Order: sequence, then structure tokens, then C-alpha cells
Amino acid sequence: MTDEGQTDSQGKGVRSLSSAIKVLKMLDLVANNPEPSRFTDLQKQSGLLRSTVFQQLRTLVEAGYLDLRDDGRYQLSLRCVALSAMAMRQMDLTDRIEPLLDRLARRTHLTASLTMIRSGRPTIVQRVEAESLIVARQTLGADMSLLLSASGRVHISFQDPKALEAIAEGPGLDPALVAEIRERKIAYTPSGLGVTASATPVFDGGGRCFAALSIVGVEEVDIRAHDADLLEFGAAINAALRPASAG
Repeated sequence: MTDEGQTDSQGKGVRSLSSAIKVLKMLDLVANNPEPSRFTDLQKQSGLLRSTVFQQLRTLVEAGYLDLRDDGRYQLSLRCVALSAMAMRQMDLTDRIEPLLDRLARRTHLTASLTMIRSGRPTIVQRVEAESLIVARQTLGADMSLLLSASGRVHISFQDPKALEAIAEGPGLDPALVAEIRERKIAYTPSGLGVTASATPVFDGGGRCFAALSIVGVEEVDIRAHDADLLEFGAAINAALRPASAG
């Protein structure tokens, strides 16, 4: 038996609500800004009509996902914090990913990390340090540059380039570089930073990039020699996060 409007238990043949998707994109814009968002900034970032932006923001406020501050700016509500915590528990993220990070660090002798976008910047949410005399140390919870870190470049290339580049420091990534990163599924740090790193996207069950897996070492390391390892463990993490019903 199926619910009214569904053709089967998977919902095949049922179209998504385009209006809901547009509202959720506005929520993403607010979430990706490092500070509470001004109406004018959101209108500029989205490229939508003023009336449309107002309607979407009002919908999100009334639904409890955004708070409208006294100064007129919009920010994520505590409901979003609760949803984030519940998502982490349901995905069992730590238990499923940490063993893979540990294996990647042991194989490459490099520090392996997982980053997510928080307050508009890539933030380290999990990491395993390499067992080596010389390591590039990364602090759990540390923020990184969107444009200069390998993880940041992955987030820009695979998440929402327009939204993320709007809050990035500088003019944004070269479109040719974004295309190359999307094709190779690997991004690298530029030279001269004292460390070297590469990163690959991590996708949720719906096929959306929500995190980046990276390896980092001192600048003398030939990071590209570990491309195959990074892609292998990126695929393993994606498989570990895939819902059982999708297998």
C-alpha cells in the first residue's frame, strides 16, 4: 500500500516541490555566511527579487529555522543546532568514519581530517594524526581558509560555488580550477604555505557534498603521490555513509 500521491514505496514518479527547494537554498545561504546575514546581502547573493527573498526568509522564520535579530539580520535558530546534533547521531558519523581516517593516516603517514562548513569556513570535525616524527598538526575545531586550503577548495567546487565564493576572502576560485577539481575529485593547497594537503569530497545519502576528506603533511611531502589512497578512502567513506536502502 502506498500513500496518496505516491506510485510506490520509493516515491517514484513523484516530483519534488521546487518552491521548497528554493526556500532551502536560502537557508543554505544564511548557514554559509560567517555572520548573521543582512537582507540586502542575501538578495545580492541569491540574485532573487526583493519580494521573493522576503517571502522565503519569512517562511524560514515562521517555520523556526531562522531567527530575525533586533538589528534586522537573520541567523540560524537553535532548532538548526538540534537538527545538526540529531543528524550526527543518526548517521553515526564518528563510529563509521574514524576507523577509515585511522587507516588512511597509517597508510600515508599523513594527518587525515574531515571538514564541514561551519560559519562560512571549513572546520575540522574529525582528525587522526599520523604516527611520524614530523607531522603537520591540525587542531580539532580549527577553521581554515576557503580559498587556500584543499578542503575549502573542495567545498567551493562541490557544494554551492556562488554562495561560498560570496563569503570567501578574495575574488574566488578560477572557474577553470573549479572544473578541474570537479573532474579529478581532488583539490590541492597552493605552494608556499609551509604545509601541503589534498582533499576529496564526501557525499551524503542524497549525493550532496557535505564534507571534505583531506590529508596534510609538511611542505616537503609529495602529496600527489597519495592521490589514489585519498580517492580510495573517500570512496570508502561515501559507501559507509550510504543508507542501507541504497545499496
